Amino acid sequence: MGTIFVTSGSWNGNLGGMSGADSKCDAAVAGASLAGVWVALISTSQTNAVSRIPVGVQFVRMDAAIIADNLADLFDGTIQNPINLDEHSIIKVGHVFTGSESDGTVSDNCGGVETCGDWTAGAVNGEIGMVSQTNANWVQSGCFSTCDAELKGLYCVRTA
Repeated sequence: MGTIFVTSGSWNGNLGGMSGADSKCDAAVAGASLAGVWVALISTSQTNAVSRIPVGVQFVRMDAAIIADNLADLFDGTIQNPINLDEHSIIKVGHVFTGSESDGTVSDNCGGVETCGDWTAGAVNGEIGMVSQTNANWVQSGCFSTCDAELKGLYCVRTA
């Protein structure tokens, strides 16, 4: 089973690259005493989010509510329940950085790669998702023009 949560913490778009985003998930997991290997659900110009997570598993929230039946279902434009619980199972509102299109590939819908400079720069564009949504907006709700202006959370996915 692939569990997904939204972080209780939030950051600007300079996450320290993909490894920095993964470290933020690791810190959230450690703070909640969760087991397993977790990664941030983000894309970069070189890596699509869809390629970072397991195939052949069902995805659930922290309360075991089903999000998607499998990887294809996760990125088909809708999910069954919003990913709005953090690592402590507390309901969250707001946005997360994803850098991804609704199919899990890197976003380019604002005229360039929308990954806040591959998560190393604040003053460029980044794709965001909305934690309250079950349509494609859960992962692709629009281009955020100033990655350094506001703080956003991350989706973290258990991969092992």
